[in-house]
Amino acid sequence: MQPQTQAYFVEPVYAVPEVLSLLQGYNDENLPLSREDELSRAEAYRADLANPYRRQLAELAESPQEFAQRRHRLLDHMLARFGESFPGDAVAIHNKENLLSHLAEFGYLRAAAAASSAISGQPWRESGLETKTALLLQPDSSEERDLEPDKFYYLLEHGQLVPPDGADQASETLVLSHVLVNWTGNPLSQAFKDEVEALIENQCGAHLLNHFLWCEPGSALQADFLRMHGDWTVNRTAAEPAANLLTWLKGIHP
Repeated sequence: MQPQTQAYFVEPVYAVPEVLSLLQGYNDENLPLSREDELSRAEAYRADLANPYRRQLAELAESPQEFAQRRHRLLDHMLARFGESFPGDAVAIHNKENLLSHLAEFGYLRAAAAASSAISGQPWRESGLETKTALLLQPDSSEERDLEPDKFYYLLEHGQLVPPDGADQASETLVLSHVLVNWTGNPLSQAFKDEVEALIENQCGAHLLNHFLWCEPGSALQADFLRMHGDWTVNRTAAEPAANLLTWLKGIHP
C-alpha cells in the first residue's frame, strides 16, 4: 500500500476562457504578456501540481486533521477485513499502511519460523508476530532522522529455549520476552513504555505471560543480550546457548 497525503481529491478548472489571469501565482505582477508568453506560462502553470490554485483547492477540500481522521477510518476498515483492529490513532497512519503491505507474510513467517527452529543449520527466521510488532512500532521513514534504527525489537519464546523434555518446558511454554532497543532518539518516558507494552500485549494471546526489557543503543545491557542472542541463533540445537539466554532473561525478570 502506497502512503497517501490526501483522502479527498479536487480537479482544477483551466478550460474556462481567461480564467488563468484570475488565478494566484499565474501572473501576480500583471506583466504584459505576448501570445507566446501566455501559452508558455499557462502550460507551466498547469503542469505545476503545487501551484497556489491547486494548494488552495486541496486546503478547502480537507485540513490535515480531517485527512488524518479519514485516512485512519479507511485503513481501519481495510485492516478489519483481515481481523485486525487498532481503533483511533493508537497506531500511526504509516504503521497501519506498513501492516497492510505485509499482511500476506505473517502466516508464512509463523509456519516457517516454527519449522526452521527445529532444523540445525537453517537460517533463523523471525516469527510473524515479531515482524508484525516491529511494523507497528517502526518510525515513519519519511521523517528526517539523524540515525535510522537497526533491528530494535526481539521476541523470545521461552519454550524454544528449554529442551523438549526439560523440567521447565511446561512452565516456560507460555512465557514471552520482548526486548526493545530505544529507537526513538529521545529519552523514554514511562507513559510511552506503558503505551508500547499495551500495544504489544494486545497482539499476543491472553493466555501468554509477557515480560519486557528496555535498553538503550550501545548500552552494556544491549551488548550482553546481542551476544547471547547471537550465540543461540547460530546454534539453536545446542543446549548451552539456549540455557544461557534463558537464565539471563529470567535473571532480569525472575
